[in-house]
Amino acid sequence: MGHRASRLSRETSLIAPVLLGLLLCGYSVVSSTNFGGYDEWLIRSLGDRLVLSVPYANRPLNFLWTLPGGLLSPNGFTGYYVVHGLYLWLAGVLVFMVLRRLWPEVPCFALLAASFVVTWAPSDRARLSTVQMTLCSGFTMSMLLAVFLLVEARWRGNRTLLVAAGATAWVTIRGYEATLPLLLVAPLLAVCVPAGGSGWPRAWWMAWAAPVALATAQALAPVLVAGGATWYQMEHAGLDAQPPAVLSRLVHQYAGHLLPLVTSNPSELRPGRVALAVALLVGGCALIQRFARDSAAGDARPRRALLTIAGGLVAAGLGYGPYVLSRIGRSTDRTEFVSGPGIAVALAAAAVLAARTVPPPRRWLVAAALGAWVVAVGTGRTLAMQQYWDRHSAFPEQAATVRDLERVAPDLRPGTLVVLVDDCHSWQTVLSFRHAVEWTYRRRATGFLWRRGLRGQLLYPTAFGTEGVRTVPWDSIQDAWGDRPTLHHYDEIVAVRRQGNCRLRLARQWPEELPPLPPGARYAPTERILGRTFP
Repeated sequence: MGHRASRLSRETSLIAPVLLGLLLCGYSVVSSTNFGGYDEWLIRSLGDRLVLSVPYANRPLNFLWTLPGGLLSPNGFTGYYVVHGLYLWLAGVLVFMVLRRLWPEVPCFALLAASFVVTWAPSDRARLSTVQMTLCSGFTMSMLLAVFLLVEARWRGNRTLLVAAGATAWVTIRGYEATLPLLLVAPLLAVCVPAGGSGWPRAWWMAWAAPVALATAQALAPVLVAGGATWYQMEHAGLDAQPPAVLSRLVHQYAGHLLPLVTSNPSELRPGRVALAVALLVGGCALIQRFARDSAAGDARPRRALLTIAGGLVAAGLGYGPYVLSRIGRSTDRTEFVSGPGIAVALAAAAVLAARTVPPPRRWLVAAALGAWVVAVGTGRTLAMQQYWDRHSAFPEQAATVRDLERVAPDLRPGTLVVLVDDCHSWQTVLSFRHAVEWTYRRRATGFLWRRGLRGQLLYPTAFGTEGVRTVPWDSIQDAWGDRPTLHHYDEIVAVRRQGNCRLRLARQWPEELPPLPPGARYAPTERILGRTFP
C-alpha cells in the first residue's frame, strides 16, 4: 500500500524477533501451572464447551482469548502458556508499530517502549498465572490492536481499517471492561497523526465512536439503570469510591509499577538471562538506529518528551482506574496489564529525554543504556516472581487430588456426584473442584467440596435434603454454561476425603463430617464406580 507502509513492515519484521527474545529471557522459566487455585479448572472445563460468556459479570466475550489455550492443549494447560506468551509479545509489537507512527523522528523510542511492555510488570505476580491471566493479556493485546488500527486508518485514510478498529474496540470492551477508559481516549492519539489518502471527513469518526459508545452503554448499564442486572464486579470486588481511598490506592499502584526500578534486590540481576536481555535490547536499538539512519534519529524535543511522559502516566492511571475504585486496588495483582503500555511509554520517553544531555550521535546509546536497566530489573523480577509461584502454586496439590480420584474411580456412572471432604485446604472454592471433576470425567460426573469454615458456594449453591443433594446454579449461567439444577440421590454420590497425609481415599461409609443421611437413604459408592473391582 505504498512506500511508507512497507517501511513500517520492514522495521517491524526486524524488531519483532528482538521483542520475542526479550520476553523469553524471563518467560521461558515461567511454569504453565502457576495456579492461584480459583478459576483455572473452571476455565479449562468451560473451554471444552466453547463457552465465551460470563453473564453474571456482564462479559459476553470474556473467554474469547482464553479459548485458544484449551483448543491448543485439549488434555492439559500448556496451550494457555503458549497463547499467554503470544499475547504479551504481540502487545509489544503493536506498541512498537503505533509509536513509530506517532514519533518517527526517534526510532529507539518505539523500541524501548515495546521492550518495556514485554518485560516490565515488576509487582504483578498474577502476570505469571498463565491460565487465568490469558483473559488480561488477551484483551490488553486486542485493546492495542484496536488503537493500532485506528491510528493506521487515519494515517492511510482508510475506511476499512477504521471499521475494523471500531469493531475490535467493541469486542474488547465487551470482553473486559477494564480496557474501556483507554479506548475512550484513543482518538487523542489518532489526531496526532496526519490524515492520509483522500482525507478524513468528520463523519468517519462515527465508525469508531458508535461501537465504543454502544459497548460503554452495555458495560455500564447494570450500574446506571435502576433495577438492572447484578454487576458481579461491583458486588464482589468491594466498591469503595471514596476519594481519599481511591487516591491512596492509585498512589499504591504507581509505586508498585515504578519504585522497583530503585528498590529491587540487586541479587535478582545476577542470572545470565538478565545479561542476555540487556544485550538483546542494546543490539535492537543499534539495529533500528541503523535501519532508520536517514531520519532525524535521536532528536527528541524536550517539550514533546515531557508531554509524552505525562501522557503515559495518565494512560497508566486510566488503566488502574477500574481497579482502584474497589478494594482490589490494594493489590498489584493483574493491575499491570492494561496500565503497562502507559508506564512503558513514560519510561521510554524519560530515557530519550535524559539522553539529550549528550551530543546527538550518541544519544541513542545513552537511551539504550537507560532502557537496559529497566529491562534488566524487569527480567530479574520475573525470575524472582516465578520462585514465589514455585512455592505457592495450588497446582501440585490440586493435580494430586485429581490423580488420586482417577485412581480411586477410573470412571463413574453418568449422573454421579463426587463429594470431597477436604481437611488439607488445597481447594478454595466449590466451583474449582466441581469443574475439575467435570473436566476429568467429561461431565459424566460433577463435584462438590465440603470443608469446615468454607465461605459461601459461589455460582453453585448446594444443600443436603431428605431427597438428596440439590444444586441450583445461578440463573445467569444455567443457559449460558448449560449448568442446570440437579438433584443427586444419596445412592448417586461418591464421597472421598483428604486427611492426614492428604492422599485422597474413598469413603466407604457416609462421612460423619457431612449432614447425616436421612432415614431410609442408602449410600453405595462402589456401585457408582466403573473400571475396577471391589472385594
